[in-house]
Amino acid sequence: MDDGERILVAGAEEGDGLVLYGRRTPLGWLFHPSWAGRRPAAGDAAGALPAPDEFRDWESALAALDGCAWYRLPAVLVHPEFRDRVWAAVTSRLAPEPATADAYSERLLQRWRERCRGAGA
Repeated sequence: MDDGERILVAGAEEGDGLVLYGRRTPLGWLFHPSWAGRRPAAGDAAGALPAPDEFRDWESALAALDGCAWYRLPAVLVHPEFRDRVWAAVTSRLAPEPATADAYSERLLQRWRERCRGAGA
């Protein structure tokens, strides 16, 4: 199967990280995750992604990735059509409350902001 377009990449720029691919279909996008350049099998310890590795809707795809805490990995790439959606997902999961803010979370949030909003954001 064709992997399609990279929707988001988190982890390392060399490809050693999590990738959410998307394929345009007549019925909309079809999403599937990949970890370290390969799709995980059911029960794969490299991220514990679910066996049905294709998702027809955005929220289901993100829910599957949440088990890997994708938002706690450094942002590498965000597809231009998904920048608003990814930013909303990251801020709802990562944006620290003042009492729990730490430097690492703030750096992660800044990197996601740059990928979703541009370097000047």
